Amino acid sequence: MHKDALIALDDGSLFYGYAESKGPFICSELVFTTAMTGYQQSLSDPSYEGQILAFTFPHIGATGICEDQLQSRDSGPCGIIVRDLSSSFFLSPNQDLKTYLQKRSIPCISGIDTRRLALAIRSKNKTYACVMTQDIDERMALKYARSYTKVLSQRQKQAYICNHDYKNKEGFCVVVIDYGIKKGIIETLSQHGCCVVMVPASDPRAIEKYEADGYVISNGPGDPRNLDLDVIRVVLSRKVPVFGICLGHQLLALSYGAKVYKMNHGQHGINHAVIDIEKNRFILTSQNHDFAVEDKSLPESCSVTHRSCVDGSVAGFRSIEDQVITFQGHPEGEPGPRDIAYIVQEFVSMMRKCRAKKK
Repeated sequence: MHKDALIALDDGSLFYGYAESKGPFICSELVFTTAMTGYQQSLSDPSYEGQILAFTFPHIGATGICEDQLQSRDSGPCGIIVRDLSSSFFLSPNQDLKTYLQKRSIPCISGIDTRRLALAIRSKNKTYACVMTQDIDERMALKYARSYTKVLSQRQKQAYICNHDYKNKEGFCVVVIDYGIKKGIIETLSQHGCCVVMVPASDPRAIEKYEADGYVISNGPGDPRNLDLDVIRVVLSRKVPVFGICLGHQLLALSYGAKVYKMNHGQHGINHAVIDIEKNRFILTSQNHDFAVEDKSLPESCSVTHRSCVDGSVAGFRSIEDQVITFQGHPEGEPGPRDIAYIVQEFVSMMRKCRAKKK
C-alpha cells in the first residue's frame, strides 16, 4: 500500500504514513499523549482543541467510539497521528474510530513511528507541524510548518444550567467558569450533589445572576498568559470556595501575581505520578497541559499542595485566606485513574463549611 500522507515538522523532519481520514492540510502545535487507554476521551478533550495529537500507544481504535463517553461534542484535537488504526472493534453498538473521524473531517495518519515522533517533540520547547492527507507537497508542508504562528481564541458561549434548578438549596450551586470543560468534570460535580451552572469566561457579569456556593475555574486550551483575568478577580471577590482545574489552576496562579511558563513538551497522559505533599502520599493522575506555574513566584499566602514526580513542577496549591484549591490535572480521572477524586470531596466540604458559617 502506497503511503499517501505526510507530517512535516518545523525542524525539517518528514514522516510518511497512510491517510485514514482525509481533510484539508492543517498546521498546528504537535503534542503527544502516553495514555494506553481512553483514546476517545482524548479525542474529545477540549484542552486539546487546535492541536495535533500523536498517540505513543501503538494500537488505537480497538473499542470503537461510544457517544456516551465523549467529553465534548464539538472540540478536541484538529488532527490525529497513530501507529496502527484498528479496522474493527468488539463493543456494540459503538461506531468505528475511522468513521467517527471521517464524519468530522479530522485528518488521521497511521503507519507512523509515533515513539520516534515523540522523541522529536521532546527534544524541543515546542513543535509545530503541517499534516497533509491529500495533494502532498513536501516543500509547501515544510514552509507552512516553519511559518506557523499559533492563534487560539476562546469560544463565545452562553450561560446555562446543566442539571436542576440552581435555587434548590438541598444541594450546592456551583458556577463553572467555562474555558472548555470536560463532561466528566460536570458529571462528577453532579454526583457530589452540586447544581452545575455553566458561565462563559468571556462574560464576567454573567456570574452575578447566581448565588453560588462555590466556583470552578475549568480546564481548557490555550496559553493562560494571553487570557483576561477579570472574571477570575470577580470570582475571588465573592469570598466563597474556588476550585481551579488545569488551565484554571494556572489562571488562579496568574491572578495572585505568580508566573506561568511554557513547558518543554507538556504533560499528556493518564499515568503521571504526583505527590500530595499535605497527605504525604503518591497518586497517579490524568494530565493534559503545556504550561506550568513557577512555584517561587507564588505569594506567601499560597502553599504548594501537589508536585509532579516527573519534573517537580507545581501540580496544585491552596490559599486558605481566599478558600482556593487548585489541581493541575483532571480530578474526575476520565478515562482514569481515579486517585485524585478526593479533591472534589474537599471542595464540597469547603462549601459545606462556608454555608454553615453564614447561618
